[in-house]
Amino acid sequence: HDGDSIKERLKIQGGSKDLVLTDSDVIARISINNKQRQLVFSPTETSFGKDPAGLLEMPIPPAGPKFAHCLEDIIGEIKAGLNELSAAQVARKSEVEWFAKTLPNLFKADEINALLSRAKKAGRDVAGMLVERAKELGFDYDPDARGYVELPNETPESEAA
Repeated sequence: HDGDSIKERLKIQGGSKDLVLTDSDVIARISINNKQRQLVFSPTETSFGKDPAGLLEMPIPPAGPKFAHCLEDIIGEIKAGLNELSAAQVARKSEVEWFAKTLPNLFKADEINALLSRAKKAGRDVAGMLVERAKELGFDYDPDARGYVELPNETPESEAA
């Protein structure tokens, strides 16, 4: 108890507390507000929680027909949230792999410019891969044109003649 704030603690003996916290996919606590019980998944400064599915809070129904399937429904929502997250991660990985495979085959500024928007949407790391490829090819970014331009060949005049 620190002044007016109450800190919640897990009552678990020994080193088991760390195992519970790291091995659990989801951790929630029961909170009662205006006589309504809620499962609260999000951690705060004073309480524990683990919410990878982004559920924040879920109501616990009073004893009755809905209560019989409450836990099943909660687990179903958690699984759906985790699977959705996995689908997003799969799509992200696929995009990174596509850029890693495609960029070495690009040799013109127009080809690089055609992917600028897609790379930006894919994230900083992918955008960085695109910038790196443009630098390898000796392209310069032109802010007015909002894209890369090929620098003219700087061959000495004696060689050009």
